[in-house]
Parts: sequence; C-alpha cells; structure tokens
Amino acid sequence: MSGVAGYLFSKNTIRTALIFPFVFGFIYLMIDFFGCYSIPMIVLVLLWGIITTIGLNFSQLWITSIATDAPQFSNGLFVSFSNLGITLGTFIGGLFITDLGLKQIAWSGIMLLGIGVIMIVWRVRCYDLKKSLIN
Repeated sequence: MSGVAGYLFSKNTIRTALIFPFVFGFIYLMIDFFGCYSIPMIVLVLLWGIITTIGLNFSQLWITSIATDAPQFSNGLFVSFSNLGITLGTFIGGLFITDLGLKQIAWSGIMLLGIGVIMIVWRVRCYDLKKSLIN
C-alpha cells in the first residue's frame, strides 16, 4: 500500500490530498446504500481498509515532509494524532449510533471527512503562505 500512496503523493501532493476525502466519502455512501447486503459490504469494507491504509501513509508523508529536521518528532506527531483521530472518530460514531441509529453511521464519517477537507485546505494555504514569505 505504501508504494501506491507514495506514487500518488509524488505525482501531485495537493491534488491527491484533496481528492482522497471524496474517494473515502464515496465509499461511505456506498456503505450506507449497500449496508444490508453481505457480499457488497465485504468488498466495501475491504476497500475502506485499503483506503484507510493509504490515508495513513499520506498523513505520515505529509507530516514528515514538513519536519525534515526532526523526523522522530514528526513521526511521534503522526502516531499521536492518528490515535487521537481514531479515538475521536469512534466517540463521534458512537454518538451517531446512540442518537440516530446504526444506519446513520456512514454520515458521521462523511461529516468528519468534511472537516478533514477544511483542514487540508487550511494546511495548504498556511504552508503556501509560509513558502512565499521565505522566498
């Protein structure tokens, strides 16, 4: 998986980072639509796992590409924030299940992906601003 992530990321980092949540969102919509059927869900959960792994590779590549002087620190940030994301995502998903029912769980993921897109755009703008101030 890391080879696929590295290839996609090296071609166009920003475009790949922006497209990724929409691919993930499509998987969530398909999970919402096919949730009652075993065979499509097996395929979708497999795809979801693959996309998640690629996303983790993206995250680590992106963090380490900024903090090249402190690779151990950037790797620690990656692990810490990955764990925080899993914890918060599980908590929010649990709230959705409790308040809205199991059928709505995909929508919690789509909502969090929306927040992720906002954060990606914010990161790109901040990084581009810093780059332009340095040059």
